[in-house]
Amino acid sequence: MNDPTTPRKISGSIKRFIRTLGTDENPRFLPFTYSSDKYLPLYCLSNCEAENRKTGNQVVFGWVIWELRQKGFIEAEFHAVMKRGNELVDITPRVDGEAKILFVPDPNRIAERVDARTWRSWTNQKFIR
Repeated sequence: MNDPTTPRKISGSIKRFIRTLGTDENPRFLPFTYSSDKYLPLYCLSNCEAENRKTGNQVVFGWVIWELRQKGFIEAEFHAVMKRGNELVDITPRVDGEAKILFVPDPNRIAERVDARTWRSWTNQKFIR
């Protein structure tokens, strides 16, 4: 496999990388939680916006952490999940079959809708040893 995947554990390298993102939040593993047939893979921002309108639950922005351990590669992809009560829930289906993601909230960054099809968001961050 040559594609980055969810890390098996939160290693020291991953903790150091997360600190470079400028968030003091703790990373956590989140499984996919089905919410609607209308929610599409790769559209977390739109999925969470629709869920917020439907339920009033808060959208939480942050980063999904991916790893390709054999190559010493770690990547942070900007992502959105929902907050239901005290729990974070990932409602965006996966195209890659991942059972869970490693997510770290980032209260310092948000995404903003530009128009009906476009978001202003954050660029993926990468680390290669």
